[in-house]
Amino acid sequence: MQYISFSHYRLAYSFFGETEGETAVLLLHEGLGSIAQWRDLPEKLFQILKIPVVAYERAGYGNSYPKKQDYSPLYLENEALKILPEFIHQLPFKNYYLIGHSDGATIALIYASIYPEKVKSLVAIAPHVFVEDVTVEGIKWILPKKHILIEKLKKYHGENATEIFSRWSQVWLSENFRDWEIYDYIKKLETPSLLIQAADDEYATFKQLDKIHALHKGTCHELRLVQGGHSPHFSQKEIILQAIKDFFGENLKSVIYR
Repeated sequence: MQYISFSHYRLAYSFFGETEGETAVLLLHEGLGSIAQWRDLPEKLFQILKIPVVAYERAGYGNSYPKKQDYSPLYLENEALKILPEFIHQLPFKNYYLIGHSDGATIALIYASIYPEKVKSLVAIAPHVFVEDVTVEGIKWILPKKHILIEKLKKYHGENATEIFSRWSQVWLSENFRDWEIYDYIKKLETPSLLIQAADDEYATFKQLDKIHALHKGTCHELRLVQGGHSPHFSQKEIILQAIKDFFGENLKSVIYR
């Protein structure tokens, strides 16, 4: 575990594999995530791609500080445009392949639309570019049993797990967030992108991919899975690792996978 500090932030990150080179893979975690919650995916990515892999934790998550963060309807934009650029500036690489999951995928899409020179290509797993009813209902379904999830999250976030869950769920369930979308950023996006979504995702539908594909200005590939839930990089790991390897190796045809 290493740290990068700037302003009032101290963000934890880890290298997997090599620590030198011009290009690295950067992993952006989901709304309740951390470095450890990627499980063995960083090591697997290094094994198949043979380039450095970096995973970091956003402020308030895992080992990153400050622990208490103010969440607003623009929290994803703030992360992509204010915090992530400063973090990347201090890393020793010239450019990146971005892999983001859920909130992390949204952050990757926004960042790449503004800093295309830093991003060779990106993979967006279960991205959110607007708020769907299924997302809201999925979070509401968790609330009665949130104590079970929070206990599991304490393994990664300690006593801050309650704070993390509360601020994340409150934003997504707020009326002020129902009209949130990032269409203007997607309209600027030219970075080659691989979009991954499962039909049985409890928090999103293929409408997210449809919207991105309709607005994206560059090459946009899709991997649509019948099964995989909200974390298909775990439940369909081998399929997704192969797709990422092909995509970053520019061997993936411009087709929709099903």
